[in-house]
Order: sequence, then C-alpha cells, then structure tokens
Amino acid sequence: MAIKRFKIEDVPGTWETQDAGYSWNGWAVPLLTWTQHDEVSRAIGEDSPAPYEGLKAADGLCWVEVCMLKKGDLAKFHTPADDSEAKERFLLLEDPDGGRVLVRCLVDLPIPPTKVLRVEDLEGVQK
Repeated sequence: MAIKRFKIEDVPGTWETQDAGYSWNGWAVPLLTWTQHDEVSRAIGEDSPAPYEGLKAADGLCWVEVCMLKKGDLAKFHTPADDSEAKERFLLLEDPDGGRVLVRCLVDLPIPPTKVLRVEDLEGVQK
C-alpha cells in the first residue's frame, strides 16, 4: 500500500497515511492511525467516530468510510440494480444511525412510502 497525503472534504488539515488501494463511492479510502482518527474527529467537532459508517482495526490502522449524508439530504442508490432503481430518489428523514437510515421515497403519490435503507447503498445528490 502506498503512502499518500489525504484531505478530507470540509475538514481542516491533511494526513499522511496509507492508501487502502481501492475507492468507495469514488473516493480514496485512507488507513488512519487511531491518533489520526481522533484528530479528524476533533477537527469536525465530534468526540466519537459517530460520523463514520465503517470503522475497522487492522495492524494499528483503521479504515474509514466517511458518511456525508444527513437528515434532509437527497439521495439515490450508489449502484442501482436496474433502471427502475436508477430513477429512484429519497429524502433522508433522519441522520444515518448504525449503517441504516429512514428515507421517504420521492414519488408522485398522496402518501409517499418510507423505508429503511443501508447507508452504504446510497450517495447524495444535488438539491
């Protein structure tokens, strides 16, 4: 794995660390030390890894999938299974929690359905 300098969007500073060698949702995945993880958490004003959907330890390093979705955001499926899913759009009704999130389907119905989806299956869309 290559050593690279990472910048996390909307987080001040940069971190030199190993690249996991793959991307998630089009973004590189850094392998942060626990100290770096704590620095990132403090930089965004969090006391815990709450904004992160995934956090796993390996050889003193952790990989982080940054969850940028929050209540009120619009989202779509990251990798739709078919054309029907590719057209679906959702409104997040709550902040993601435990890898899942409650969404309202944006459809032309008198009472739009809601459902719980896995955060890792979603990506944000412009409003």
